[in-house]
Amino acid sequence: MLDSLSLIVPSMISKLCKRVKVEILLGDTCMEPKNMIFPRKMCGEGSVVKRKMRKMDYGKFVHVEDDSPIPSIMGPFTSLASELRIVKDIIRSYVTQREFDASLSSQRKKKPQLVNLEKAYACLAKSHGELSISHGKMKKQEKSRDKFFTRMWNGVKCLWKLLKVNEPLPTSRSNVDRDEL
Repeated sequence: MLDSLSLIVPSMISKLCKRVKVEILLGDTCMEPKNMIFPRKMCGEGSVVKRKMRKMDYGKFVHVEDDSPIPSIMGPFTSLASELRIVKDIIRSYVTQREFDASLSSQRKKKPQLVNLEKAYACLAKSHGELSISHGKMKKQEKSRDKFFTRMWNGVKCLWKLLKVNEPLPTSRSNVDRDEL
């Protein structure tokens, strides 16, 4: 069924997918080495599926269990298994299992703090949006007020240009009319 040049998803990737609860499609677990490996294709997501809106057959999903045997690496990629062991040994020499578990537990403790920070950020973003809306309204009111005062000032300047220097300011009634009353 599979030719010898096919690549089965490495055990590390399948374990990581299981840990993050990402389902792996049975058809996508085996790939030819000439094809490039895309992580989204491994977990059953991809631009082709989303772009063409294909219906997915959910009966193909395989749930990876802890006790299930992990497939070995076949074909020209057998050297990856030995390199992976070397990397694991190097990591184990620098980080003990206890330190690794302690870092995981500290990350789990930080998760509620991150949730609280996300809530505070959402609240801050909401209040920022409200403030920007009110600021826009105030700017609009100021602009209309400035237009009004600009028109008033232009009118006053026109009056001063029309008046002569020695003439008194025009009033509704002249001084002669006042004397008669």
